[in-house]
Amino acid sequence: MSEIKIYNLRIVPPSPIYEEVAAFKTQFIEVFGPLQYSKSKPHITLVQFKMIVENEPFLIKSFASLSKAKKFKMSIEGFDMFEKGSNVLLLKVRPSKEFDHLLEQLKLLWQRDFHRELRSLIVSSTPHITISKTRDSATLHKSFELFKDVVYVKEFEVNELTLLSRLEHNTWDWEHRIVLG
Repeated sequence: MSEIKIYNLRIVPPSPIYEEVAAFKTQFIEVFGPLQYSKSKPHITLVQFKMIVENEPFLIKSFASLSKAKKFKMSIEGFDMFEKGSNVLLLKVRPSKEFDHLLEQLKLLWQRDFHRELRSLIVSSTPHITISKTRDSATLHKSFELFKDVVYVKEFEVNELTLLSRLEHNTWDWEHRIVLG
C-alpha cells in the first residue's frame, strides 16, 4: 500500500524576521511551556493536503508553474489571537492581492492537475504566523497579555515558497523550494 503524507505549502519569512519570530516562540515557551505549534518553524501556511508519496514528482512538476508568480511584499502587523475553539496566539499578516492570487492559482492547479475536490485542500483563509496553540482560552488570554503591547511591524519580500511533507504524527522530513519570478 502507498504511503500517504501530509503536505504543507508555506511562506517562510527571511532573516532577521525568522529569528525574531522564533525568539517570540521561545519567550512563549519560557512562560507557558511547550504547547502545540510553539516549537514549529515560523511560517505562513498557504495550503495543506494529503497525497500518496508516489505522486510527489507530479506534484513538483505541477507546482513548478507557481514560479511564474512575481515576488511580492507581505507585512506583519502585530500580535492577535484566534479564539472560538482554536485558541491560537499569532502574528497578523496583512492580506494582499498577490497572496490571494497565489491561493486562487493553487485551487486551480488542485482541480485541473490533480482532479481533486477543493474540500480536500485546506486553504489558509487568514494569513498569519502562529506563535502557539494553547490548551484553553484562559492560557490564550494570558499569553496575549504578555505580547499585546509588543509593537512588531515588519515588511518582507516573498521570493520563494516551501513545500514540505511528513507522515502523520511525524516531523517534516522532506522539503522542496519554489523560487518566484
